[in-house]
Parts: sequence; C-alpha cells; structure tokens
Amino acid sequence: MGQILSRGAEEEAVNPRPAKKAKTEDNNIKMPPLPPPSSVNASKLISLLVELNGGKPLDLAAISAINSACSSPMTIDGTTTEETLNSTLNKLFTDHVGQSPQIVINHAIQFASDYYDRETNLFNETEMRGGRGPWGGEDVQDEWFNAPSGTCAKGPRPDSKVWLEIFLGDERVKELLDGSYPLRELHDKDADVPAEEHIIWEAFKDEVTTLPLCDLLLNVLSYVRNQSNECEDRTDILRFAVLYGLDGVMRDIVRGGYGDLYDDLTIDTLLELSDEPIRPHCFEQKFYMSPLHLGAILGYSNIVATACNELGGKIDAPLGMQSDGTMGEFVTYDHCSPSYVMEWIILKNMKAILKTLVEDCGFQFRWAFHGSSKDTICKRIFELSEYESNPRWTGGILEEDYAFESSRVRRRMRSASAYKEQMKMLDYLVDLGFPFALLFPTEVKIEELEQLQKAKKLETRKQNREYMRSLNRKDREAIDLASEMASSYNSLKNSEAEMLTLCDYYRMLKKKWDGKESQVARLEEFEALDPTWRAERRRQEEDGSGEEDSGDESSYGSGSSYEFPGDY
Repeated sequence: MGQILSRGAEEEAVNPRPAKKAKTEDNNIKMPPLPPPSSVNASKLISLLVELNGGKPLDLAAISAINSACSSPMTIDGTTTEETLNSTLNKLFTDHVGQSPQIVINHAIQFASDYYDRETNLFNETEMRGGRGPWGGEDVQDEWFNAPSGTCAKGPRPDSKVWLEIFLGDERVKELLDGSYPLRELHDKDADVPAEEHIIWEAFKDEVTTLPLCDLLLNVLSYVRNQSNECEDRTDILRFAVLYGLDGVMRDIVRGGYGDLYDDLTIDTLLELSDEPIRPHCFEQKFYMSPLHLGAILGYSNIVATACNELGGKIDAPLGMQSDGTMGEFVTYDHCSPSYVMEWIILKNMKAILKTLVEDCGFQFRWAFHGSSKDTICKRIFELSEYESNPRWTGGILEEDYAFESSRVRRRMRSASAYKEQMKMLDYLVDLGFPFALLFPTEVKIEELEQLQKAKKLETRKQNREYMRSLNRKDREAIDLASEMASSYNSLKNSEAEMLTLCDYYRMLKKKWDGKESQVARLEEFEALDPTWRAERRRQEEDGSGEEDSGDESSYGSGSSYEFPGDY
C-alpha cells in the first residue's frame, strides 16, 4: 500500500513534544488476529463498486484485480503483474474513497496521535490533582477544535474510534476495545486496565498501516454505505465524508453514487460544523459551511482541492449560522466564509492547508486582513505571551527544559519558543506572497523619525505626544503597530545592546519581503469578497463624490469598519 508518512509529515509538526507515559503505555496488549481475506469479500466489494457506478458493471481488469487480491494466498494470473494489480486497486481507491491510501490514513494517524497526546497530558495533570479535572470543568480539547477567537462557535470534531471503525470495521474495533476505558475514566480503575486511546493508536500503527488495500477499500465502502442507510438528515452523509477526509466518497455522493435520496446535495450544500445542539442562553453560535470551507478548517488538502478544482465548489459559498441572537433561526451571510476560513487557519497555525488555499484555490490574503480581523491576526503573530497555552503555537520547548528554572526564566523561555513559532508563520506568509502593504498600508516614515531624533526633538514625553498628534490617523496607526512589534522583539533580548530601535526593527522586518513576489490582487474577479474594497466604495457613495474607483490598489489600507456578522 506504500509507505505511511510519519507523524507530522503531512503537515509540519506544530508540537513535537512526545506524549507523557500514561500508566497503560507499558502494558503488553495482545491484538486479536485479523480474519483472512476470502472470495466473499471480493463479491461484496464488486457489488459495492457496481452500485457506485450506477449499476454499470466493472471492467474485467478491475474484477480480476479484486479477485486476485482477495484470494488467500494472493494469486496473480499470467496476464496480470503485481504492479498492474496495485495500480488498479489504487485507482479504485482514489475514485471512490480518497486521494490515496497514504493521505487518508495519515489524516487519521495525525489526529489520533495528537488527541492521544492531549488526553495523556490531561490524565497526568488530573492524577496530580488527585483525580480532579481541569478548573471549571472545561474541556481542554475545546481550544483545539473550536473557533479560535471572537465567536462562541464549536468546530468540527472527528473521532479516532470512528476513524478506526472506517478502516477495520465496527466489529473488529469492538473486539479490540473490549475491556478498555477512555483515559478520562481510568482514575478509579485498576492499574492493568488499558486505555482506549492507547489501543486505538496501536491499532493504527500495527493493523491499519499493514492492511491489504483490497480489504481497506471494502471496509471503508461498507462502513460508508451503512452510514448512508442510517442517516436521519440527508446532509449527514456528506458531512461524514468531509469530516473524515474521504474526498472520493464526497465526489460519489455529489454525483449521485449513493442513491436518489441525496440527489439534491451539491458541493456547495451547507454543513454544520458541530453536531452538538446550541445550549440556550449561552451566547453560542452554530456555523454551517460548504464542504470546501469545512475541509479547509479541518486541514484536509485533498478535500479542498477536490471540492474547488474538480467539483466546482464556490470559493464564495455563503456562511450559515444559528444562535441565541437569531432566536434559533437559520440565517446566511454572503461574502463572509473565505475571510473567516483564512483567519481561522492562520490563527490555528495550519500552514499546509493555507498553502493549498492560496496556491491551488486562489484565496487572497486581503480577504482576511481587514478591520478587527487584521488586528486579531497581527496580535497572534507578533504579540508576546508569557505563557502560550495553545498547543499549535508552543514551539519545540519541553517541560523538562525549564523544570528547575525560576518563574521569570520559565516565562522568558516559553515566550521565546512561542515567538519562534510565530516568526515561522510570518515567514511562511511572506513566502506565499503576503503583501507588505496589507501589514503597513501606510509606511512608517523612518527617515523623518531619525532626523527628529538626531535633532533631539523626540526626547521628552511631551515632544513625542505633540509629534503623534501632528500625524494623520494612518501614520499614527503605522507607528503604533511597528512599536508593538519592536517591543515584543526587544523584550526577548538579554541586553540593551541587542535591542533595536523602532526604525531599525522596521527595516529588518521589511527586509523579509526582499526578493519575494507578492500576491496580485484579483479585484475584478473577487470584488464582492474584499471587505476593504467594499468599505471604500461604500464611503465614496456616502460622501456623494460620484467618482468611481480607478481599479488600482491605492484605496487599500484605508481601514474598514466591516465586522463579521457573528462577532459579539
């Protein structure tokens, strides 16, 4: 089936810290043996594929490959080579399950590994508290899955157990997990009781990665077919395919492969992010997105590429929402989803999917860098935090690195580690074509500042205040932003000699763009998606100038009062 990528290879590792050892880690768990392949499996798989093809029979090469792969031991006739057999099975997998077995399985392995790490950390912390969970009863996983800021929206949350059932079948998973408990329920259990997360992780490593491709194909298609028969809401099966990164299944659903019941589903059908109901009087919001946008915030490049480039998914699909503020009524907002998705991905430090959106789908950075969204992103990338709680931004520092240091040194070490991760994101944005003008629509007048400093006209607080008051709003905003960035940079230095003045820092920052090609604005094609552009036109209409924009970028960066409709 090919080499399965190591943990973190599909998307750059955001937190390389290894999981702490829970009390079940050293248990010698014996996995029950897998059942051998059979001719019955071959007939089941052929039948499922015929259904997905609208009743059309498979070609002889596909039938021969399936029969050969499902025989025990595998037999290859004189006209079929092993390479041809694998190529045929891989094409069937790509057409009806996902882009490749490696990519689909790696999504599951990455998720199970990260989830196991976080649950193990929670287990150890709870043990130290004598069995008491986090303060306030909050779920530590919420920060990983839910909306990053500004809203009370719950995000999509896959399940490692369901992923394992997709690959191995629910009966096999039930057999594997018999007698185990989730880590959160192990505190009052005997020491030899295995953790569910540990068994799932071991099963992914030992069974899923070695499962014959023919069996994997049969298990996935059988599980999805059963899900489609049990779904109460017709959109559930499409959401299921996106939630677990099955782009081939998504393609078959949209094209009618799963029956007439789903004929009205399109690649732009809005799907709920979370299947949990809205709690009354909690200011919660429930969002609905298209498969393209939902796949993006999940980090699935295969879903995004298939939805956008193959199935014609709209970049500007509307955003649906329910909340207490709308009295539970379902409302949609136009021209909001792309900017919100980009903000979500940048704030969650999801570099790989950001590259897919920008390079393969044509997303524009200017959609997200406007108004309060720009302030939030700049704060995330440049502001220093004494304690970085978000696991995607902590960097490579380990707890052992600062275990015996003073509290002041610990804060500096954690801040420095997180700041390196923040600068990696900035460099990544620049490499992808992020324009400097979006960060500083009005450049800092460093020559003027240096002349005033040389003339000693900015020595006192009064002189600085008078100078700032003499500037227009755009110039003041540029200096304020550059000052905040320089302050974060300098606070990590050990001596004053290592620190930079505002002007020197600004020069150093701007050098990052030297030799880089910035993204070209696609104003005519995506004018409706550009909040800053819309705000500029709206201001001109309100002023009654009657003059039309020239179409250049001179009006960019003037700021925008545009706010995402779901913000509180």
